[in-house]
Amino acid sequence: MALPMALPNTSNFLGVALVVNRNREGPRFVFHYPSRIVPPQDEHHRKEFNNEHIDEDDIFVEAVTTDTTLAALGGSRDFMPNASELARWNHDDHLVADNGTQFVPWEYVAGLPTKALESILTPPRAFHKKRFQISLDSVTYISYPIHVPTSGVWARGRNKRAKQDSSKAKEDGPAGEDTIAAPPTGEEKEKEKGKDKEDKVSSMTMFSLVFIMSPKRHEANELLDTIYHHIVREVNKVYKYCQESGDFVWQECKKMIQLKDRARENRTKMSVLWKEILAVSSLAASMRDVYEAICHNRIAVLELTLAKGSVGHSVQVPMPFYVTDVQPQDSEATRSLWLTTANNVSRYETQNGISAFDKCFALLLTDDDEKKIVDELQARGDKAALAMVELVKASKPTLSFYQVSQLPDTMLTIHQVRAYAQHFIYWRRAMAVPPIHARDVYVLSPNCDISSMARAAASFAETFPFAPPLPDLLAGLSSAPRPYKSFCPTKNLRPAYLRILAWLIRGGWVCQLCTFAYVVVWPEIQYEVEYNLESEDLARIKQKQQRQKQRDSEKDNVHGSRTSGGLSSNELYEERERQQQLAQDQRASHDGDDSDGNSNDGEVGEIGGMSEFSGTVSSMQSSARHDRDRAKHGGWSAAEHAAERARRQRMAEKAAHSLAERATAHARKPVPKGTSHPSVNNAPHLAGILPHVILDASKPTGKESLYLSAIERNLKARRMTPPPASKKETAATAAAATGRSHHGHHGHQVLHHAANGSHATPVVDETTAWNERVGEMWPVFWKHFNGRSALERIALLEDMKRKDVWNLLSSMSEHLLCVRHW
Repeated sequence: MALPMALPNTSNFLGVALVVNRNREGPRFVFHYPSRIVPPQDEHHRKEFNNEHIDEDDIFVEAVTTDTTLAALGGSRDFMPNASELARWNHDDHLVADNGTQFVPWEYVAGLPTKALESILTPPRAFHKKRFQISLDSVTYISYPIHVPTSGVWARGRNKRAKQDSSKAKEDGPAGEDTIAAPPTGEEKEKEKGKDKEDKVSSMTMFSLVFIMSPKRHEANELLDTIYHHIVREVNKVYKYCQESGDFVWQECKKMIQLKDRARENRTKMSVLWKEILAVSSLAASMRDVYEAICHNRIAVLELTLAKGSVGHSVQVPMPFYVTDVQPQDSEATRSLWLTTANNVSRYETQNGISAFDKCFALLLTDDDEKKIVDELQARGDKAALAMVELVKASKPTLSFYQVSQLPDTMLTIHQVRAYAQHFIYWRRAMAVPPIHARDVYVLSPNCDISSMARAAASFAETFPFAPPLPDLLAGLSSAPRPYKSFCPTKNLRPAYLRILAWLIRGGWVCQLCTFAYVVVWPEIQYEVEYNLESEDLARIKQKQQRQKQRDSEKDNVHGSRTSGGLSSNELYEERERQQQLAQDQRASHDGDDSDGNSNDGEVGEIGGMSEFSGTVSSMQSSARHDRDRAKHGGWSAAEHAAERARRQRMAEKAAHSLAERATAHARKPVPKGTSHPSVNNAPHLAGILPHVILDASKPTGKESLYLSAIERNLKARRMTPPPASKKETAATAAAATGRSHHGHHGHQVLHHAANGSHATPVVDETTAWNERVGEMWPVFWKHFNGRSALERIALLEDMKRKDVWNLLSSMSEHLLCVRHW
C-alpha cells in the first residue's frame, strides 16, 4: 500500500467552503471554515500548473493570477476596501467606509470577495462528479461538484426506482421494441403529485464542498492528488447521499443563509455568528471536523443529522507507519514514527510461494488495550468483524502474518490475515513492523520526540511499574548496543520485556539496528579467476592450432597424390571453404579472448599477442581471396602449391611461437593456492590487486558471477570448525549415530572406542560436513547481500532457525562487508 509523504497541515490547507447554485438566484457562497482564511504572502508558494495531466475523470481549470484575477472572475476592485480602511479592520466587526459602504467580514475569503468567487466555484454540468481545480495567485481551489440528476429530482429512492423500472422494462419487453408501461391509477397519481411537490421544494441545482489549498511547489502534485482522492471526493459523495436521502444539504444551507442575512442586518460579529451556525447546523459542524482533523492528520468522523436519522462516515489521509530517514524538528506529522530502511521487500515477490511481505511483517496494535478494539468490533456483529476479532486475538508482534495463519487454533487464511491487517493499518489501529525478537538490537530512535519525554515517562511508569524509568531504559539501549534480551533481569520476565519493547516501538522511541552486507572479493579470489581464465584460453587456442595443422596435413597429402598440373574446380572449392573456415575460427578465438579474458581491462588475465593472431586472420582471408582468383584461371600449378604450403607453414610457426611465449609467461606465474583466510593473503603475486565489492550479488555483472562461484569453492575447501551444538542437538546426533551403527552404516565414519573398549560410537567428520553446508548455502544467501536487505530477515524469508542462519553468516563473514544502521 503506497502511503503519501506530502501531508496536509495548517500551512498548506487553508480551509473549506460550501458553494451552491440555484435555479433563479444563481450561485451562493454559503459557509466557510475557519472563519478567517488568509492567503499566504510567500512568493515561493506560488505555483504553476501549465502542464497538468487531464483524463476523462479529471478536469482542471486555470485562471490568470496577479491583478487580472478579479477580472477573470467577473469582479472588480470595488468589492474591496481601500488600504486605509483595511488597516483599521479587525475582520470580526463590520466595516463601514467613509462613503457609507458596509463591508461584511464573512464576505471575503482568502483575500477575495465571495461574490467574485461563488460564480467561478460553481461550474456547469460538464464538471459533474469530476475533479475541478483552479489556481488564483498562490491559492488553489479543488472540489468535486455534484449536480442535480437530469430528472431534476434529488430524491435517492425515486431515482433508484426509476432506473430499476427502466431496466426491468427493457428486460421484460421484446427485443428491438419499446415497452410502454401501464398507466398509473388515480391513487398512484395523487401520491406522485405529493412526492413531486415535496421534491420541488428544493431549488438547488448544484453544491460543492471546496478545499482551499496552498501547497509548496515541490509537493503540490502529490498533496493535491492525495487530498482529492482520499478527502474531497469522499466527503462530497457523503453529502450527495444525504442530499438524495432527504434534501439535507439544501435544508442546512437555508439555515446558514438565514442566519447570515440576519447577522448582516444586525451587524453581528463574525465570531458570534460562526458559533451559532456551528451549533445549529450539523453540515457546518462536519466541515469544521473535516478541516480540524485533516490539518492535524487525524481521522475525520462526519456525524450528519437527517430527518430519518443520523449518518456517520469516516475519512482520512492514510498516514505512513514508518519513515526511512530522520524527519525535521518541525514535522509534527511524521515525528515519532517507526524509523527503518529494512522494509523494502519488493525485490522478493514470493519466497517458496509465500509473499515476502507476509513473512517479514507482524501486526502491532497502536492501542495497548486489546479488549477495547475487540469490543468495538464485536459491536458491529458482521462476519468480517468476527474474523477481525480472531485476528486481533491471534496476532502478536513476535509472529509474522504467515506464522499467524499457520497457528493450529486459527481458521484464518494468509489472504484474510493480510487483508484484515492492511485494514487495521489503513485506519491507524495497527502498524506493520518486522517481528520483534529478544536477540535483535534496538537503540534510541533519532526520530523520537524528546519534548514529550516527561508525559511518556509517566505513562510508561504506570503501565510497567516493575521496569526501570523510561529515560534510564532508553539510555541503556543506546550506551552500548547489544541484544535486547540482555536488558531483561530474568528469563521469566522476558515476555513482559517484549511487551515493553512493543510499547517503545509503538511510540517511536526505539528503532532496530539492522545489519546489511555486500560481497567483498579479495585479491586471492580475483587472481584465481583470472589465472583459470587464461589457462582455459591457452588450451582453447592450442586445440584450434592442432585442428588446423591436421587439416593442412590432409590437404598436402591430397595435393601430393596429384600428378596433373592443377586442381579440379570441386577440389578448389573445397580448399577455399577450408580456408574460410580457418579464418572464422581465428576470428572466434579473438572474440572469445576479449569477452572471457577481458583482455582490454588491464587486469592480471590479459591475453597478449592478439596483433599476431589478427595478422594471421588477415593472411588467411587474403589466401582465400587468392584462391578465388586462381580458380578463374584454371587451378594451381605444382610450384604455386609448394609456395602456398610454405606460406601456411610460416603462418603456423608464427602462431605457435606466439602461443609458446604466452604459455611460457603463464607457466612462470604462481599457481593459485586457496588459503583458509583469503583476506590476509599478502603473497607477492597479489600485490597491486585491490579488493572488489559486489554491490548487488543477486545481479552479478561481468566476472562477478565467477567470483561468487570461486568463493563457494573456497568455503567448501576451508577447514572451518563447526559451531558448538546445543545439548538437544548433541543428544539427537548421538542417537542418530548409534542407530546408524546398529544398522551397519559405517561409510565415511571414524570409530572412537570408550575407555573400557566395550562400545564403539561412529562420529561423522563434522568439519567437512559443515564446510559443505556453508558452501551450499552461499548461493542461497547471496541474493540478500545487496546493502538493502537486512540480514535479520533471512531466517524469516528462508524458513530457517535464527541461530542456524547466524552461524552460517559467521562462517561467510570473511567474504562480507557489513554495515549497521536502522
